[in-house]
Amino acid sequence: MDMAIKEFAARAEKPEKSVIDVIQGQCSITPDMAIAIEYVTGMSADVLLNWQRRYDEQKTRKKMSQKMRIASSWLSSLPLKEMIERGWIEYKTEVGDQMDAVLRFFGVVSPEAWENYYFKQRLKVSFRISLEKTADPYAIAAWLRQGEIQAMNSELDQRYDAKKLKELLSGISLLLQSPPDDIVDELEGLLAKAGVKLLFTEPLSGVPIKGATRWIYGWPCIQLLSERQEYENFRFTVLHEIGHILSSLICILSFFFMAKKTFFWSTLDSSLKTIYPTNKKKKKLMYSPVK
Repeated sequence: MDMAIKEFAARAEKPEKSVIDVIQGQCSITPDMAIAIEYVTGMSADVLLNWQRRYDEQKTRKKMSQKMRIASSWLSSLPLKEMIERGWIEYKTEVGDQMDAVLRFFGVVSPEAWENYYFKQRLKVSFRISLEKTADPYAIAAWLRQGEIQAMNSELDQRYDAKKLKELLSGISLLLQSPPDDIVDELEGLLAKAGVKLLFTEPLSGVPIKGATRWIYGWPCIQLLSERQEYENFRFTVLHEIGHILSSLICILSFFFMAKKTFFWSTLDSSLKTIYPTNKKKKKLMYSPVK
């Protein structure tokens, strides 16, 4: 149909500028505009809106694809090989597809969103540790995220009960006198009675973490390495993380540098101290939560 812009604008009761913007692709076709075009030209509004939807989708995908190519350096900073070997993400031959898989794993839409979450702490309510100055923040973030995914896939009937957890401390301490391999299921069951999730996550090379405690979607969670640990190390780590829960801290990482025989010590709940007394001379705060 050969119709001047001025005539179309008059028939459709639309400003000429709005019509020009739509024609030049500077403005999207709104449902209101689509219906106006249908009345004036006879072209289906549904067809117009579908064209607009497909155009917007292609434009968005192209924009995201460009951002992914630019962010390839961020992708190379992650321990992708180990994450793939452990089944945390799928291997993709195309960089864009691999980026998409990693972003979905972390639950973010872009590397910038990842940085805002883990470095700039935009979401302090659920995550109070900044990884910006840690030795390998990318690997640590991956390990923590895997624990978060495990927590989301773990269901408990009992809500968190601090009083119940304190009542179970004596039994937990006695249980921890046995070799770790023999007590995992029973320990998990005891903590579940108090509404605490116990998670075991495979380690990543070069990440000096033995355990982490944080609240994940309303549940206190203790995340430990799934690798075999010596009895004393395992016992201390479990009691140490329970202490953080009783202290109501949102998220504290426990770093153990075994080569130097140095431990991360913190003030535990008084009831926990009676079970696992600490030597004050050895107490050394190596990492503190962000306020």
